[in-house]
Amino acid sequence: MTSQGHARLTSSSPFSQFAQIASTSYERTNTSPSPFRPLEPPATTSTISPPGSGQLRPPPAQYLPSNAQLLDTFPTGHELTNIISEPHHVSEGEDIPRNAVNREVLPSRDEINGLLRHFEFYTLAAFPIFYLPTLERQVQEVCFGGNDCGPVDICMVFLVLAVAATSIPRSSPLIHLKPQADVFHKMVLPHMDVALRAPDVRRLQVKLIHLQYVLYNPSAGNVWELAGGAIRIAVDLALHRESQHRRRNERSPVEQDLRRRLFWTAYCIDRNLTIALGRPLSLPDAWINTIFPMTCHDTAFDHNSGTEAPLAPSKLSAIHHFQVRILQSEIYHRLYTPNSPRPPHEWFDEMSKRITTWRETAPCETGFCSTQWLNLNYHMSTIILNRPSPANPDPDEEGLKRALKAASGVMRTYKEMYRAGRINFNWLSMYQLFMAGVTYLNSIWQAHRKGYSIVPSYVDALLDVQVCTAVMEPLAAITPGTTGLRDAFEHVSESIIRRITSRATWASRPPSPIPHLPTLDSSLNSSSMSQPAQTFEEAAEMDTGDSNPLDQFFFDPLEFMFDPLGDLTTGDWHQAFQTVGPEPFGGGLPSIDP
Repeated sequence: MTSQGHARLTSSSPFSQFAQIASTSYERTNTSPSPFRPLEPPATTSTISPPGSGQLRPPPAQYLPSNAQLLDTFPTGHELTNIISEPHHVSEGEDIPRNAVNREVLPSRDEINGLLRHFEFYTLAAFPIFYLPTLERQVQEVCFGGNDCGPVDICMVFLVLAVAATSIPRSSPLIHLKPQADVFHKMVLPHMDVALRAPDVRRLQVKLIHLQYVLYNPSAGNVWELAGGAIRIAVDLALHRESQHRRRNERSPVEQDLRRRLFWTAYCIDRNLTIALGRPLSLPDAWINTIFPMTCHDTAFDHNSGTEAPLAPSKLSAIHHFQVRILQSEIYHRLYTPNSPRPPHEWFDEMSKRITTWRETAPCETGFCSTQWLNLNYHMSTIILNRPSPANPDPDEEGLKRALKAASGVMRTYKEMYRAGRINFNWLSMYQLFMAGVTYLNSIWQAHRKGYSIVPSYVDALLDVQVCTAVMEPLAAITPGTTGLRDAFEHVSESIIRRITSRATWASRPPSPIPHLPTLDSSLNSSSMSQPAQTFEEAAEMDTGDSNPLDQFFFDPLEFMFDPLGDLTTGDWHQAFQTVGPEPFGGGLPSIDP
């Protein structure tokens, strides 16, 4: 993608924006475009008339400072550190000797450099947690230097090596280092407590790189807890907002840019997990005004002026990653917040165009952000927009058609990624596959009941369902805590298919001369609908007294599981979903402990 295209997407794309309330006496010191569009300020009245009293004039606008102005005067980040560092500062060498590093477990220098290059190309392209020159210096000191190594550096370096080793593709000459990932991770554990007490952004770096490892290896920790901890640290360090007060921005360009990278990385992981699990957003978008980081390569960064060199492909990929999470967050907030009103049709059309624009303006494939990853997020965004939701419980025919096609796209993209060994986070992928599979089944069910012409042939539907189960089966075998998802989808898909096939005849179609395509362009045409049309109407009449067995799923992605379906007993459902959600009618969120 060209720099002009990138600038157009970041500055003018209609992402939901944050209210930016500031006094005119405060000058803006950062002129970079915010990723969010400012909201119109609320209308003000000239008088206030309480009941039973005369008119009162409001105080002048400058009489009391706004909340934003008050927050601008509070100490944050490193300023708080200066205030409380004396009584509360934890020395890195206080609990663990600075020479406590075992280099016997390290591979050769060439292999370490190979892992670092893989981490730079693959992981940093989507999650720019580190400033590369600093990371290279830390690797040199921890792996090849003297004994003067602190716990923070040890944690960062060994976790980077662990993430790099565990994400090595099968085709890499370093594949023999994959089992070493667990060894590298265990080297970190004795130093973790001290590292997480660092008083600056380094503790967030440690938390995020640890979270990356746990996303690859769910048995190594609790994903939800780590993600929540990361976003809380980001808020604690005031990374979510950039003050407009001039004295607030007395940071070096590298430090300021790193703060932005860390915040948006934590934001992306939080949004991805929240949407997959159907949980509330941890940090509302309206509280955020942090802009995107710079797009030049780290080695070309000007320490003094902060000017940008030519665009770096990996940085463009990271920005593109941030943009899709912002887009998904806006859709999720608008449609899935309880008691939200239904948006107008124009809003759905506009969001659909923005999803398409995001996909069409993607930069070239870089590391983590592969073509398959781009397609996957395009389809997932379409599903979030068009599946039933609290604000749109009954999508129209066009919405169901889009959801059906996108769900098929997600399942088939995951099949391609699994065959190529490119599925990154198995645990998260299982939840997204489950969401896509249930969306697909719901679309078929609704189309069947209403006689919509979006229903694929019986063979097409079975092939799509088979794709989903074929990927979930091996993933569940290697991913702790996900067998309930696999069993749930098998039960639901079998019951839905049996219900439909027992009440209506699927459209007969001549065999296609080409293989089944993932585009799902197999809607029934007018000629094929002429015969089964009456059958669909009769089936709809037969189903009048039946509720959709998947309705509740789209209000809470886990509630529907406890409504017995078809021939399944309540005990069957409890057994199938015991690792997925809470007990029926019980409180609390589902456990996701590995």
